Amino acid sequence: MEEFKISKMTLTFSTENGSNVLKGVRLTEIAQIYCFAHKLHLAVADAWKSIDRVDELRDKVVSIVSHTKRSANAARTALRSAKVS
Repeated sequence: MEEFKISKMTLTFSTENGSNVLKGVRLTEIAQIYCFAHKLHLAVADAWKSIDRVDELRDKVVSIVSHTKRSANAARTALRSAKVS
């Protein structure tokens, strides 16, 4: 450690924005940094909200997937349709 001029170990928590998580980290008095992947996910989700009709398309896809998961016949039909000859 001294060779690299690191006098003490650094400990941090990487977290998302949950208030319960942030409070828990604050109670430990250990440094906290935000998770880049979580911040990126939030940014992309916000960007999608600004594009017209994305919610409508998502709702249709969710409906199709939900129906296919509940119906054995629909699942078989979807599998047959997905196969490429």
